[in-house]
Amino acid sequence: MRFKVDEATIAALPEAERKEAQELLAEIDKVLTENPLHGFHPHSVPQREFFEARTPIQAAFAGNRFGKSASLVVKSLVQLVDEVDLPDHLLPYKVWGKGEPCFGRIVVPDLTATLEGVMLAAFRKWSPKAALRGSRFDQAWDKQRRMLNFKNGSWLQMTTYEMDVDKFGGAALHFVGYDEPPPQDIRNECMMRLIDYGGFEMFAMTPLMGIGWIYRNIWKRREHPHITVIRGSIHDNPTLDQTSKERALTELSGTDDPNDPERRARETGEFAHFGGMVYPDGFNGCLMDPPSLDRVRGWDIVIGIDPGLRNAAFVWVGFDQDHRAFVFDEQLLQDRTPTDYVKAIRSTNAKWGIANPLYVIDPSARNRSLVNAESVEAEFQRLGIYPISGQNQVEPGVQQIRRRIANKMFYVSKDCRGLRDEAEEYRV
Repeated sequence: MRFKVDEATIAALPEAERKEAQELLAEIDKVLTENPLHGFHPHSVPQREFFEARTPIQAAFAGNRFGKSASLVVKSLVQLVDEVDLPDHLLPYKVWGKGEPCFGRIVVPDLTATLEGVMLAAFRKWSPKAALRGSRFDQAWDKQRRMLNFKNGSWLQMTTYEMDVDKFGGAALHFVGYDEPPPQDIRNECMMRLIDYGGFEMFAMTPLMGIGWIYRNIWKRREHPHITVIRGSIHDNPTLDQTSKERALTELSGTDDPNDPERRARETGEFAHFGGMVYPDGFNGCLMDPPSLDRVRGWDIVIGIDPGLRNAAFVWVGFDQDHRAFVFDEQLLQDRTPTDYVKAIRSTNAKWGIANPLYVIDPSARNRSLVNAESVEAEFQRLGIYPISGQNQVEPGVQQIRRRIANKMFYVSKDCRGLRDEAEEYRV
């Protein structure tokens, strides 16, 4: 980082003062050239909170140009270099590498555009020369192994989401940083590498991909004591001028509407509910407390059956005399058989005292099983459950649920977490 210098002001100084100022600027430039970390200061409260985070999961969900990548790079370097290489104001952020080497990994979307085009340049910009092996970035960077090496024995791997997941095994790590959202299987493999040291993960991303596992497992669980979530805005970066920010946001999102989901994501780091979301707020507007047994016994019960090749889902829906629908229970079974399905259904029926429900099944259950050449529907019938086939047209079904929600004719129990999560991710 270089300080902005007002050359006109320097030139207007008396000769002696001008010479003194120029000598001081030259000394500052020399210090920053040798150790650029002296020039990095968190520019805002959200960025400082990211550096202060100590939880196993640390996530910065921020708008474009907030400084996510710079934060990821500098916080990584703080762990990798010796304390003597850190300016005093960055020392409080050091967790690892105190008297022993630190091992880290940065994972980015692709090799050419992100790793070579962005991340390598950022590490080259911020790395203290004296801390690098050979005191030069070109000597410290092992291109073949994609590893940055330090004099103290610390190293940093750089990998991409393009690589096979089996490439993410290997040595124990103190930290992993993700630049933009990683595929879940890659994240899971990286997380296993942190167990030995009790290390931490850092997520730095603009959540443009909308709803997904990061939204479900991190954002929705942000109050968990093991998770720190920081929200940052493009407006937190004091180096950007307002005109340029507005122009960039409009061009990138294609609109000047401040409420447009993509623009909001790019501006404030808000998760974008776009791209065909059926229920943008899920079922959060129609939740109810779990019903009592007496209340359920007063309803007409319909059990919805959706048997998949791997996942089978079941929902229990009660209808009162005013035809209001109440989803009050659910079951999700993985890699099970129709016999297991029937056992789960009967167990749940017994729990609620349900005697004569109506069973409605996805019409695809008539397809033959890949295992025993018998359809799932026929297997249900053999086991004493006789479902009728439901209507499988998506658009009319969605419209009916939307109308019911709008007219307060559809409710979902707070206990039906699986259905609620599905609703928040359901898109057409």
